[in-house]
Amino acid sequence: MATETIRIGADSMVRATQIIGTDITVYSVWERSAYILAPVNEHMTVGRHDHSTITHIDGVLYGRLGTRRCPPELDKLPAYSDERFDAVTAFQQAQYQEAYDIILAHYPITGLTVIRMDMGEIEARG
Repeated sequence: MATETIRIGADSMVRATQIIGTDITVYSVWERSAYILAPVNEHMTVGRHDHSTITHIDGVLYGRLGTRRCPPELDKLPAYSDERFDAVTAFQQAQYQEAYDIILAHYPITGLTVIRMDMGEIEARG
C-alpha cells in the first residue's frame, strides 16, 4: 500500500500513507479547504475551512484536519495572553481529537504499534 483513501461524505477523507521502504503508516484526515491567505469572512462557512497544511487531491484543494485557521473570535483575543493561549490550545486539541476519532473509526489499529499520535495524525508500525 502506498496511499489508501477512504472517502467520508463529499468533502472529507481518511488517508493511510505507507512510508516507502518501511512498515510505518501515517494516518490523517483531510477536508475540503480554501487557501490560508484568503479573507476569513469569504471562506469560513460551514463545511469549508482554510488550513495551514494543504494538498491537492484529484485537482481539489484539501487541508489536514488539525490545521484549521483559528476562527475570528479567537483572533480577537489579546495577543500573548493566557486567555488566548488557552482558547487556541483548546481549539487545536479539539481538532486533533476529532481527527483521531475519525481515523480510529475507519482504520482499527489493533495489532499495530503506535509510534506517535501528534497534531491529529497517527503513525503506526506493523
